[in-house]
Order: sequence, then C-alpha cells, then structure tokens
Amino acid sequence: MAHPTLVRDTVAFRDGPLSLCLRSVDMWSVLPGRTATVVASGVDLGRLSMEAIDQLPLHCTDRLRFFALGLNPENLQESRRLFPEFAPLLNALEFHRKFHDDRVDAGVYWGDPRRNVFRVRGKADIVLVEVGDLDANVTLGTQDYLNRIARLLAPHGVLISTCSSFAFRGALLRVGLTVGPGSAEIPGGGTVAVRRPEI
Repeated sequence: MAHPTLVRDTVAFRDGPLSLCLRSVDMWSVLPGRTATVVASGVDLGRLSMEAIDQLPLHCTDRLRFFALGLNPENLQESRRLFPEFAPLLNALEFHRKFHDDRVDAGVYWGDPRRNVFRVRGKADIVLVEVGDLDANVTLGTQDYLNRIARLLAPHGVLISTCSSFAFRGALLRVGLTVGPGSAEIPGGGTVAVRRPEI
C-alpha cells in the first residue's frame, strides 16, 4: 500500500536552524542535484529531523535517504503533537518502520542505537544527534557511540546536535571532529561539527 506524499515547505521550517547550520559550513554547495543521506539519532524525531525531511528534498537534493536510530515507537507521540503535518510519515515509521514518497526514503531502526548504527550502509552527508536531556540519555553522548556515528560521516559531512555540553563537545573532539561555526543557530544551544582537516 502506497503511503501519502508529504506536504512540504512548511513555513515554520523555512530558514530554520538546520538550514542556517548547513549554510554556516557551506553544505548547500555540496548537496544540490544528488541524493543526500541523513542519519538521525535521538530520543524522538525532533525539530532538526523534521526540518531535514521538509526542506532538504526541496532545496538541495535529488532524493533524501533518511535513517533514524534508537527510537522507541512510544516517543513518536511527542513528535506527532509538535509536528501534526508529519502524521503520515510518523505513522508509517511507527507501524511499518519505513516511509517512501516521490522524494524521500525514510526508515527507522528501533532499539539500542549503539548496535543499530552498524545497520546503516554507506556514508552520511548529515548526522543529527537530538539527545534531549543528555543526563537522561547518556549513551547518546559517550565517546564510544559518537565514534561510531562519526565513522558514518562522508568527508564533506556535518554533525549537528541539539546538545552543547562541554562533555559532549569534548567527546566530538576526541573522535576527530572539529566543533565549527553555526552552533549558535540552534535554538537553546547546540553543536555543529565537521571532520578535522587532514594536515
């Protein structure tokens, strides 16, 4: 059974934090005309994930491959409340673990994100880490997990997170990423990191 097509270009997401972060690291020049891969890891599908699904297919990619890791289906209730326009996508991910329309292929792997990160094939242009409260979701901020996530990044890739704690940023530095410009674009604070240039 075919899933409905999402209505895109939600006004709330135009020039949102994800778009501003991507501009700050010049990702707009890399993505046009190609398939982009986004890996989202977190407690639920938050604002950055919804903005990626809404805006990337419109402005910078031929097609969007979107993988979500470590979600509990029950946590999608909050996403449905905050983003009702994405109910078709969220329902499909909760009950079928996948969603397809003319521009987006999305899938979710339920369970421990530390194990599920190995299920993603290929490299990611963008990795989103939406941890919420890091103290309550400590495994998503460990150096071991961030090392696994960092390995998914393509050479031009960017990691964007809603977390801005010193410990989180320190772990990113230890796994070979550089905390870059654009971190201030995320409401409530966040982090933008890129691969450290080879010297």
